[in-house]
Amino acid sequence: MEFTKENIAETVAKIVEEHTHAEAIFIGEPKCETPTLLSHHKNQVVTDITDKISSTLDKFQPARRSGTDHLHEIDSLIEWANRFKGSNSVLFCDANLPSLTCITNYHGEGEATYDGRDPLANHCDHRGVYKFPHSEEWNAWTEFSGEWKSPGEFGEFIEERSADFYDPTPYLANGTGQDSAQDWEKKLADVAARLSGRFATYRRLLELSRGLEIHESQTAKFRRNPDTGEGQIFFEATQAGQDGGKLEIPNLALIAIPVFENGAAYTLPVRLAYRPNSGDVKFRLTLHDADKARRDAIREGAEKAKEATALPLFYGMN
Repeated sequence: MEFTKENIAETVAKIVEEHTHAEAIFIGEPKCETPTLLSHHKNQVVTDITDKISSTLDKFQPARRSGTDHLHEIDSLIEWANRFKGSNSVLFCDANLPSLTCITNYHGEGEATYDGRDPLANHCDHRGVYKFPHSEEWNAWTEFSGEWKSPGEFGEFIEERSADFYDPTPYLANGTGQDSAQDWEKKLADVAARLSGRFATYRRLLELSRGLEIHESQTAKFRRNPDTGEGQIFFEATQAGQDGGKLEIPNLALIAIPVFENGAAYTLPVRLAYRPNSGDVKFRLTLHDADKARRDAIREGAEKAKEATALPLFYGMN
């Protein structure tokens, strides 16, 4: 047999191919235990096997914790956070949604590293989220608030929401007990002073609503007391033999309702307004400083979680 340079080279390459194995290439510092690349001497091919190895390992156990859990109560979020929290865990409160989020694998505290991989960087993808659900009471009042209603609609709402009303304390009603008045009472008294009004009891509102039903078929005339802010409605009989009447109209009331489900009740002033409507009268109930009460309730929940979990709290989004 005649040997040439070509068949000698082919023979050597075949022998090398038959007696050599693929070489595992490890990447990372410190040197990791799992190969990332395989170098095949045949055709000088380098193959990335990272995804295949990860997929195989994930069948037995995930490489790390990830995912988002949605909690229905703030106490559940607190328990969730305490179960999974670590040294880098944080809380985020978004007042616009509103929501409270715990991120267990947040970035580590300290200055970022710009030379090479940042050892403080983290994936930020293991989360527990609680979305503050508004209470039934809050939804009912905010839907009714600011809308002009007929006497019948006004009276029906007053009776349906009877459990929400809160009678004024003696200090709010007539200023007695000033020395023992609490801060929240003084704040509400300031509100009444600014609005030139007084807080009515539920009984008085109920009498008003029933009185309006009696006089609904009569012509209404109005008069306002500039000293108290209260008004009077005079009803003139529209048919012979009917008696006219007079109703005193308060301009403020108090309710105590939770802003969010299972939350504490907030005492809120309600403004009562009225206007003539073709011989009849329209009424409007408006929550006073409702947005402030909502913000306070969100902050109260967030601060509760901060205290119960001992985690940093940030107001914003992530």
